[in-house]
Amino acid sequence: LTRAAARRAQHAHRSRLRELAAEGVIGRVAPRHLSFMGSITAPGRLVQRSAPEATELLVHDEVDLALLVPV
Repeated sequence: LTRAAARRAQHAHRSRLRELAAEGVIGRVAPRHLSFMGSITAPGRLVQRSAPEATELLVHDEVDLALLVPV
């Protein structure tokens, strides 16, 4: 999958979430979207630093549900 294709897929997912929010199916879409791309060559850093930082951002944005979508 190329980076351009990954960006198009991410845009499609965000667009669909916005549609669901507009239809009242879900409450609202978070103002921020996070992406982890590529292979995990440093799992320790992911677990010790990246994941906790991502969690802080999601908590700050009052996110109730996170969708993990492989692209």
